[in-house]
Amino acid sequence: MHLKFFFIFISIFSFTSAFSDTIFKTTSDDAFSINACKTLTISGCKIVAPIQPGKNDLAHIKGIYDITDTDLTYTWYGKGKVKAILINGVPFSNYWQLGDKNKYVFHPMVWGRYIFQNYKELSFHNNLVNINKLTSFTLPNGGYAFYYPNHYPLNRMIGPDLVYSAISQSEILSGYQRLDNILNSSASDEIAKRSLDALIYPYENGGVNLSNVAMLELPMYRSNPEIILNGWLHALLYLNDWAINKDDEKISKLVENNLLFFINNQDAWYDKERSISRYSDTSPLRLTFVESIDNQNIRVLYRSKSVDLDNYIYSPIEDLNKVYSAYDTRILNRNNNLITLGLTCSQLFDTYIVSDKPFSVRGRSHKYDEKRSTPRYKKSWIESKSIKKTNNLYSYKAFPQNIPSLMCGYPTNFSKSNKKNYYHGQHIVALKYLSKFGHFDNDKLKSDLAKISQTWRVNTKKYRIRPIEDFETLENVLIGINRGKLYTQAKKIEDLGLSEYGK
Repeated sequence: MHLKFFFIFISIFSFTSAFSDTIFKTTSDDAFSINACKTLTISGCKIVAPIQPGKNDLAHIKGIYDITDTDLTYTWYGKGKVKAILINGVPFSNYWQLGDKNKYVFHPMVWGRYIFQNYKELSFHNNLVNINKLTSFTLPNGGYAFYYPNHYPLNRMIGPDLVYSAISQSEILSGYQRLDNILNSSASDEIAKRSLDALIYPYENGGVNLSNVAMLELPMYRSNPEIILNGWLHALLYLNDWAINKDDEKISKLVENNLLFFINNQDAWYDKERSISRYSDTSPLRLTFVESIDNQNIRVLYRSKSVDLDNYIYSPIEDLNKVYSAYDTRILNRNNNLITLGLTCSQLFDTYIVSDKPFSVRGRSHKYDEKRSTPRYKKSWIESKSIKKTNNLYSYKAFPQNIPSLMCGYPTNFSKSNKKNYYHGQHIVALKYLSKFGHFDNDKLKSDLAKISQTWRVNTKKYRIRPIEDFETLENVLIGINRGKLYTQAKKIEDLGLSEYGK
C-alpha cells in the first residue's frame, strides 16, 4: 500500500483562517487521523502549511555557479583568503560539502554578514531594493524570507523543500538594521521591517516562529517541530538588538516569552547524566513496524508535553529511495510485513505510532558517541505490542519507557574541525548575554537565565569523556557571538560575569 503523505497542501497564495483550526475542522476526509487525534489528545492536531517559492522565484540564488565557466561574470569578495564571489552584487560561497572548490552557492548567513560588514559601501548603492529582490521571497504577510537553495547535503536539509532559517534570517536582519541606521530611508526601513516580519511569521503557516515561544533554526514539516538551541538563542540575541534599537515593546515581549518557555522546559536542552547541553530537543530514530494484517493505516502522532505547543499527526511518506531527511516521518524499507519506519524522538513531545489494526514495534537502545550529532544503535532488539484504544484504533507510545537508554535530543559534540565543542559554550554565553542585556522588565527571568548559564558552566567539569580543554573557550565563543550583533555590550566574558571553565 502506498501511504499518502498527510500534509494538507493548499496554494501558498491562498491562506484562510483554516490554518489556525484543529485537524478536526479541516480534514474531514481523513476520519482515521481525526479519530486518533480526538482519542489521544485534548486539543486536536494542528496543520502545517509549508510555503515554497515558485519555479521562477529566486532564480538568481537557486543555481550553482562554476568559476571555470568563461561566460560567468563575477568579482572576488574577501580579504586575504578568498571567501566568496559577487554576482550582481550578491555573494556566493564555496561550500565544502559540495566537493568542488570551483562551485559557489548562495548562503543566507553569508549574505547577512556581507550586509553587516559592508553597510557603508551599500549605503551608497542605488540598487539595494533590486538586490534584495534577487535574494528574498515575499511571504503572504509581506515578509522577506531568505531561503537556502536546495544544494546543501545536510541531514535536516535533504528533501524537496526549500527552507529559510531563524538563525540566518536574524543575521540578515542585523545587517539591514545597521544599514538602515546609516541610510535612514524609507526603502532601507521597509527592507529591515519586512525581514523582521519573515522572522516572526508563524510556523504553522510555513514560517520559523513556533507559537510565539521559540524560533526554529530549521523548520521541520514532516515531524515534530525541532528546536535547535544555538540557532534559537542566536535569533533571540538579534531580536533583542532590534527591540533595543527600535524600542519595540512587541518584540521585547516576544523575546521574553521565548525565554520563559526556555526556563519552563530547560531540561529539554540539558543532559544531566553527562553534564553537557543538548544541541537540540529532537533526534531521528528508526523502528521496525510489524504488520499483523496487510493494508493498515499508519500514522505518527506527536503529542505535546507543553501547554504552549500544539500536537501534530503525519502519515509516513514512502521514501524507499531515501531522498528525504532522517528527521522526516517516512517508510524506508518494506520486507513482507516488516516496515522500517523513520520518525523522531523529542524531549517536548510524546511520540505515538497509531494504526487501525494491531501491530508490534521493534527498536534498539542508543549508544552515546561524543563525536556524532545523532545516537548510535546497540545490537540487541526490543519488541513491544500496540494497545487497543477503540475498536479501530491501536497505539504504541514509543518513547522512552519501552526502549531503555533512548536518547531524545542529542548533546553538543566535538566534531568541529578543531575537535572542540563550540555549541555548549555558545549556550552558556548567549544565556548570560540575554540575562544581562535583555530588553524586558523581568528581573526573576534574568536571574533564572543567569543561574542556568552559571550552572551549566560549572557542571562542565563533571563531563568525564573529554578534558575541559576540548571545550571551546568562552572568550572565543563571545567573539563569535559579537561578530554580527548590532550592539556588542559585552567585549569580554568578564563583562557578563563569566569566567572560563574550571575557574
